[in-house]
Amino acid sequence: MLATFDAKRDRTMSGDTPFFAVVAIEFAIETWIAPGGTLITIRPISAADYDLEQEFVSGLSPATGYQRLMSARRPSAEEIR
Repeated sequence: MLATFDAKRDRTMSGDTPFFAVVAIEFAIETWIAPGGTLITIRPISAADYDLEQEFVSGLSPATGYQRLMSARRPSAEEIR
């Protein structure tokens, strides 16, 4: 499904958040069933994932960190949030 966004038209009642942004997150969540029957949910990262993301990033090798983050430096805690 292809959706378009018009900043003047697609606003919530408060006028703060574009309607499209809310809908896009809902469409971004997918559930799959692996060949072995395991249920897999793919979803955007959220604030509740902070500890997992920090552990993941700190465990990357320098080469993998560079390829994944496009930088040799490690992101600060504020950047991961």
